Amino acid sequence: MKLLLDLGNSALKWGLWAQGRGLLRVGRIGYDALPDSLGALAKGEGVEPAPVSSAVAASVISQAWERRVEQALKTGGIHDVEWLRSGRSALGLESGYHEPTELGADRWAALLGSLQRAPCGGIIVDIGTAVTVDGVDPQGRHLGGAIFPGAGLLGASLGSGTVRLSVDPEGEAPVLPGRSTQEGISAGIRYGLAGAIDRLECELEAGRRAGPARILTGGGAAPLAPLLSGSWRLVPHLVLEGLGRWAEAHG
Repeated sequence: MKLLLDLGNSALKWGLWAQGRGLLRVGRIGYDALPDSLGALAKGEGVEPAPVSSAVAASVISQAWERRVEQALKTGGIHDVEWLRSGRSALGLESGYHEPTELGADRWAALLGSLQRAPCGGIIVDIGTAVTVDGVDPQGRHLGGAIFPGAGLLGASLGSGTVRLSVDPEGEAPVLPGRSTQEGISAGIRYGLAGAIDRLECELEAGRRAGPARILTGGGAAPLAPLLSGSWRLVPHLVLEGLGRWAEAHG
């Protein structure tokens, strides 16, 4: 049993992975509660099946926070932590970046997770604090992609750049056309995100020959999925799945 950790911009997501069985359980820990909550998790408190003896992690935050995570795990008895770093290739996937180490480790993990879900390639969209759109061709080559702000960042930008607007981009489902300021903001952000994703999908498919699959992942994927064109498969924990597959391949 391995503990999988996705250290994202807003929170730490975790999962328990059993070889041959896959992802058994998932959760989320805010960074303000990190030391105590992660230490308790490492001890197996309130988690079945547990405990685990090692962890595999991907991080987009600072090395200082990574060290805090390692220390919290040690308090729970986990001393073996392996960090997934982006590289030129892994599990048959070839990076499309000119400098592969510049690709976020979470994106790399999600792409690795997509290999089993989409063996013939496709478009992988991760909707979180930021939105990332990546293409993979049928031969397992990453085509590169795009990054832009998620709903929270767009709302925060609008709120900080105006005097009288109160912004809640994570509120109720958008109404179009909006008949109040809040409805207009919600519709603009949500439909704007959906439109950007649809356009990027078309560009990657037509220009770079991405494979046929369409995968959505990340904490903001479910509410945005109904607004997208075409058929998309919702895989909420693709980053954790990629970490698990990578851990299995590396013993």
